[in-house]
Amino acid sequence: MVFMNLNTYKNIKTQVNIFEFDNFRDFLMIAGFPEGNYNGRSNTLQKWANRLGYKSPSSLNMVLKGARLPSREMQRALIKDLFLGSKEAEFFELMVEKEKCEKKGKPNTEILEKLNKLSGGKSSFQIPLKEFSLVSKWYFLVIKQLVGTPGFIEDIDWIHKKLRKKVSGRNIQLALDTLEELELIIRDESGFLAPTSKSLHMKNGPQSAAIQSHHGGMIEQGFNALTDLNTEKRQVSSLTMKMPADRMKEAQEYLFKFLEEFDQKFFTDEASEIYQLNLQFFPHTNEGIEV
Repeated sequence: MVFMNLNTYKNIKTQVNIFEFDNFRDFLMIAGFPEGNYNGRSNTLQKWANRLGYKSPSSLNMVLKGARLPSREMQRALIKDLFLGSKEAEFFELMVEKEKCEKKGKPNTEILEKLNKLSGGKSSFQIPLKEFSLVSKWYFLVIKQLVGTPGFIEDIDWIHKKLRKKVSGRNIQLALDTLEELELIIRDESGFLAPTSKSLHMKNGPQSAAIQSHHGGMIEQGFNALTDLNTEKRQVSSLTMKMPADRMKEAQEYLFKFLEEFDQKFFTDEASEIYQLNLQFFPHTNEGIEV
């Protein structure tokens, strides 16, 4: 076995998986605004409309807000702009058609069957946009934990500095609003924010784009900690070893148990600082390669 310090880590960029959505509008909000920049009056929306061939963002804005369905022309432009493959494009068009039928009060089982078939039968059709955003952005759950710490101050600038200036003021406000809307934080009788015991349960599989994006963001923060923090304030190390592939499930269960025990041993409500523990365990080699 070889133990070594982690000196570098590749930045991870995750593509949104359209097959995990049941609403084309939620998909557009995530795929079109990966940094959560959506605002009906923003330059970002104007630029997107221009790419689609529209001088004004009003038509696109109405589609995103649910005031109208995208025309066939806009659907084709969106498919091209978002680099959707043939199956993805068909899935997108079917989602638009599904909503059109629902607005008429005539749900189409044939469309639902086609959607399910295209997704490989794995689409749960249960991922609201707010929950997707909550899981995919690393700082949402960090801010939830921060709200419950002693000395927490509901001030955007204070939170910005407390999080080592890693999150913009706009994204901090978005996180607070979303957490409160999902009732993961509430206001007490005095009007102060406090965390609730409510947990977020994602109903899609472990390979979802939201989960991938969340872990990718946390890994990126771990990489930044290598240069931002001295060794007294962080612990980064790795293990390279040989192991039979058929013991992977056993290894995964062992690591899950370790995380639970680590949390039970070190977590405390009285703590005022938020820490992150990441575990990455993956093969360097392919199975069954023959020369």
